[in-house]
Amino acid sequence: MASNSYQVFFTPPQDFTPTMHAAGCYVVYEERILILQRHKDKFQGSTWGVPGGKIEQGEQPVEAVMREVKEEVGIILPIASLKNIGKLFVRLEAIDYTFEIFGCMFDQQPQVALELSEHTDFGWFLPEHAKQLPLIQGGFEALDVYLAWKQKD
Repeated sequence: MASNSYQVFFTPPQDFTPTMHAAGCYVVYEERILILQRHKDKFQGSTWGVPGGKIEQGEQPVEAVMREVKEEVGIILPIASLKNIGKLFVRLEAIDYTFEIFGCMFDQQPQVALELSEHTDFGWFLPEHAKQLPLIQGGFEALDVYLAWKQKD
């Protein structure tokens, strides 16, 4: 069941003590971003978000995001095109965690092989259309980080 109590920060609040770290990636093709719908039985089920997940012990954020994207959608991120574009500091009711945000632009649309135990649907959305979806908690703030990166790019 999704929690209604969460806060997202662009800088760590004074009493922030993360016990988990996660990473996700905006996979981009022709200005559209790949967004996945979480399986209804998963935490925050039926919400939409970018491919990503927990950073495992001893893993660097870039390694984690490459692993998670490959596991969830079958896409191999080219390291030369992968950019770390920001970081969020998330507080849920019982946990603080960091969320490393990456972006990766593709010249050709990558083939998506959805891992159906994790996600039930996907789409390539313009950012303004993605904002109309029921995004995962922190998804709107992460999308703002992506949009700020795109404006600089």
